Amino acid sequence: MTQTKANIALLLGDPAGIGPELISKLLKEEVTNKANIVVIGEKQILESGNNVTGNSHQLEIVEDFDQIDFNKSNRFLLDISKGKNHNYKIAEPSKESGKSVLEALNLANFSAPSFGSPILSNTSKNFSKFSRLSFALFSATGRLSFS
Repeated sequence: MTQTKANIALLLGDPAGIGPELISKLLKEEVTNKANIVVIGEKQILESGNNVTGNSHQLEIVEDFDQIDFNKSNRFLLDISKGKNHNYKIAEPSKESGKSVLEALNLANFSAPSFGSPILSNTSKNFSKFSRLSFALFSATGRLSFS
């Protein structure tokens, strides 16, 4: 019996925080091979996380949900940078890093429904699920949970 893979969206989080390196570590975990993965964030931010961890990943880079085709690949980076190249400083929150986080959340929340994504609920811990895409939460403790 063929089992279809779950479609999982991962947000990089605050460019000035530890989210990018946690996502870089998570992408090396065997469990992620059992899912179709869409990382949402700025390409350079994931690369900075990779620089911290020493990891590299084979992700197809796209700029729009419509470019994602899980028949061609099972790992994508939805690059939201749109040509901007901010120099975020680790552990220094800024207006630009906040805008990056909000842009990724808005994209996941409002642009993705045609892709089948979840809609964020009023509380930060609860997500409504649609059939095709779920969010994975990776905590600082290294525990992976799917919602």
